[in-house]
Amino acid sequence: MKTVSQFVREHTLFNGMPSEQVDFIAGCGQLRRFAKGDYLAQENDAAEFFYLIIEGRVVIETHQLHGSATPLLTVNANELVNWSWLIPPYRHRFDARALTALRTVALNGTCIRKKCDIDPKLGFDLLRRLSAVIISSLHNAQFQLLDVYSTHS
Repeated sequence: MKTVSQFVREHTLFNGMPSEQVDFIAGCGQLRRFAKGDYLAQENDAAEFFYLIIEGRVVIETHQLHGSATPLLTVNANELVNWSWLIPPYRHRFDARALTALRTVALNGTCIRKKCDIDPKLGFDLLRRLSAVIISSLHNAQFQLLDVYSTHS
């Protein structure tokens, strides 16, 4: 069975990162499973973890005034969920719900922030990598929303 460190090392977010830094980050992680329909995060809750998706699919969604959920983005294996642990006030802005059974590495955001304070070079590298993921996710969400709201002839 693979360890947290092995899963972190194999994740695209950490490609090319020195092994000692990957192991340093992996020390903040734990393997975690979710059943279909489980919430990884709920809007306005404290953002304590972010998740590397090993297996499964997640939907990022928000709620309209009448209460129904609106999907914004689908996240697949080898992607990550939740950035709110990175930016104060460390609260989730959206819901993240499992569309299928999930296997993840849950990384503790507080632990990661402390390690980045100890090693600012690591912090800068991680921020640069996460920024690229955030921009890519926003583009993917844009395309998914355009597809949902387009009129098909």
